[in-house]
Amino acid sequence: MTRRVHGCVGSMLLLVCALLALLSPAAAAPPVVVVPIDGNYQELFMYFLTVSAGTPAKNFTVVVDTGSSDFLIPAAVCDTCAGGSPADFYNATESKTFSPISCKNTSFACTSCVGDDVCGFNMPYVGITESAAGVRDVAKLGALSTTLPFGAILNITFDDDTTSRAKMRLRGMARGVGGPRFDRYPEGMMGMAFSSLNSLGTLPLFDTFVANGQVSNIFSMCLTMGGGVLTLGGARVPEDKYTYTPIIKPDYYRFTMLDITVNDASIGISSEQYNRGNCIVDTGTPVPTITPEAYAALESVFVANCSQNNLVGVCSGTTGNKTIFDGECFALTAEQIAQYPTITMKLDGVDLMYPPEEYLMKMYYCSKGTVGLGVSIEVDWTIVGAKLLQSYDTVYDRENMRIGFAPLETRCEATCDGDAIAANTC
Repeated sequence: MTRRVHGCVGSMLLLVCALLALLSPAAAAPPVVVVPIDGNYQELFMYFLTVSAGTPAKNFTVVVDTGSSDFLIPAAVCDTCAGGSPADFYNATESKTFSPISCKNTSFACTSCVGDDVCGFNMPYVGITESAAGVRDVAKLGALSTTLPFGAILNITFDDDTTSRAKMRLRGMARGVGGPRFDRYPEGMMGMAFSSLNSLGTLPLFDTFVANGQVSNIFSMCLTMGGGVLTLGGARVPEDKYTYTPIIKPDYYRFTMLDITVNDASIGISSEQYNRGNCIVDTGTPVPTITPEAYAALESVFVANCSQNNLVGVCSGTTGNKTIFDGECFALTAEQIAQYPTITMKLDGVDLMYPPEEYLMKMYYCSKGTVGLGVSIEVDWTIVGAKLLQSYDTVYDRENMRIGFAPLETRCEATCDGDAIAANTC
């Protein structure tokens, strides 16, 4: 038998070649990058992290949002943007790596011309519209860096008939500083949904990292009352800890909704009714959101149980017959909260438990020392929002088109200080 010295013929050489292939750079998997998340629902009504853009780099706080796919930061000319001052915002004329996007460039979804020849577009967000100019520049997130097209926000407007989600953001913007832990309200947006939702018609920031081979097409998030962790290119906990539901369409993180139960009893809305609308996982929505029909059915189940369980805020102690389902807030003791039932959102393959100590909370309309119902109403939307996600480590496995939920068992908070985050060394 002839043995090739330089080929991979022969059992020993085959083994050596296989080992060399595993050890070679080409076979190495992309790294996993961990980025701390700050903010929380009850202080800022948002979760956010730090990115930088331009050369020299400027740092921006951006909302981490799985319900959109735009990367937006405020332009220096924006006087309606939250956060810092115009001097702190993105100034294209100061960046050595900036290049403009022409409004005549048909590769992008320009809806207007800004100035002489700059691509303008709008990003609508449930009662809010952010108008932006399309630019191309360097952006950095943690240890990752890339050049991509994105939006520089020129103006933010709020509709007269804003939804509860928009009102929560308004409340957070009005407060500006969410407490001594936060320097300022988040300035921009980092959408983590699929590229089909991108308002500029381009790849979102995460998708660009994936397309460059910098990370794998998977990320996970855990959110707590004190911040959280975003893991890019992997998951924070082992795969077998998660229970999965399929992503049924690559735009939002859509799932099939089966039912909502109260202490394991259905509220009586069929799966078909939920799924005629949009059923999504969205970190940018503060609390779970359900349709008006489901909300009315949920209230009916609570009220029907009053003869067995005299819930304060539903069955007694109410003001003018208005309950927590009418947007009223009540000063409840721990014992009274414990009397409330557990609400469960039943997805295809996953049950997400929402116990009373989580859903009875200080809502944006509640005075100090009182709690309201952490469930919102929106026509045609069923949303697993941030407050419910605080109980789970959630993985968005885009490679296998599935979302996984693992009960949060370990601490999940930002472990880096502000200086480390700003320097992208965390």
